[in-house]
Amino acid sequence: MKKTLVCLALGALLAMPLAYAQPKSMNIGGAGARAMGMGGAFTAIADDATATFYNPAGLAQLKRPEVTAVGYFASKQTVWDVTFTDHPEFNESSENTANNFSLNFGSIIYPLNPGGRNFVLAGSGHMIIDMYSGEAWAFENSYDRDLKETGAESHEMNQKGGIYSYSLFGACEVSKRLLLGFGAGIFAGSYNQTKIEEFKSSETSKIQKETRLENNSFGGGPQFTIGTLVKVNRKLKIGAMIKPPSVMTMEGESRSEDYYSWESSEARAPDITNGELDIPLMVAGGVSYRPRDLLTLACDYHLLQWSESKMRDEQGNEKMGMVWKDSGQVHAGLEYLAPIFAGYPTPVRLGFYSYPMALNTSLQSEKLMDDIYDYVDDHPSVDKDDLPPYLFEWEQRTRYFYTLGFGVITANTVFDIAMEYSPFEETEMFGGDNEEVPVTATNNLLKLYFSGIYKF
Repeated sequence: MKKTLVCLALGALLAMPLAYAQPKSMNIGGAGARAMGMGGAFTAIADDATATFYNPAGLAQLKRPEVTAVGYFASKQTVWDVTFTDHPEFNESSENTANNFSLNFGSIIYPLNPGGRNFVLAGSGHMIIDMYSGEAWAFENSYDRDLKETGAESHEMNQKGGIYSYSLFGACEVSKRLLLGFGAGIFAGSYNQTKIEEFKSSETSKIQKETRLENNSFGGGPQFTIGTLVKVNRKLKIGAMIKPPSVMTMEGESRSEDYYSWESSEARAPDITNGELDIPLMVAGGVSYRPRDLLTLACDYHLLQWSESKMRDEQGNEKMGMVWKDSGQVHAGLEYLAPIFAGYPTPVRLGFYSYPMALNTSLQSEKLMDDIYDYVDDHPSVDKDDLPPYLFEWEQRTRYFYTLGFGVITANTVFDIAMEYSPFEETEMFGGDNEEVPVTATNNLLKLYFSGIYKF
């Protein structure tokens, strides 16, 4: 019984980071240091190049040609704990930190002035999903299902890449109070993953090792964006944005090789992982208010209708266990202009936002698939389309993000930096031989955004 429990808990433990690494997480990231410093509450402000993501109507507020580049650094620390109430000698703990630097956003803005009304053209690229992940850990006392022996186990996985949206936009000043914007774009991107797992038996000194290489690419579209911005008066603005549903395609190939110290290695045939994913309807609405000339308050609500999305394989079959839920997000932030740096306006920003997870988190996903496979094993005659609904039920969990930002504004340049921090924890019960085993993942995610704008 003890070995079964150790195997079960460690299996769940080792699967957790992989669930985060796959594109199914699909947490669409924001753009720009200024907007992220305000918690992403930017739909009714939208007065810089990142309006291409938040509300393209806001582009019509820009009067000069400009270029923008945004990069960000991400660091995620995770501690996994497996706790056995009746067998504490089998408790396991592992800690990992993954760091990554990526380009977040880039754009070119060119305003025109036909008939005295501002019209702006823009092109932008935005990393909407960062696919980076890196893990490495080792356990002295593990249990191998195949060898049925205890021993030392190590795991190393590195993955790089991302999913980008490349778009063209146009925005116009219909009147002094009403702005409209429109955009169309495509998806593109890739990620490559290398994973190495090794087990060395303490009983027979047998060694088995698996090396896996994956290459995946993304495409598809078009994705359209429509936005409007209303200047109610000098202090109050109201904005709205909508992105209709679209489809992203995925093409990939996975290769793996098994090594056994007691026999020859085995290279498996490539596994083709082509398919497609429905990108949901996205709607955003926001209000910004300036109670004082140097102070701006903003609040947004963003809705991603993931419940209508499906992930399908190359034959069009829906993938089991991919149960999506809508994600309704609340964003709030403020910006205060203080002449701190050599007399230049120096914005100080604070923000907050909530992010209900659209797809079951890593631990939930692992347990969900375990329950589905157990049911299928017990009911081999049941078609997968006739599985009972309760198998796909899961609790939607919300992550909370806290943001802080600063900037310096000169005549031709703007420099911004923002910090985003999110602590979150998840615990799931895994059963084995009549004993429930809690597996807990404690995470701390930190992102730093760096933005530079040059105005011609």
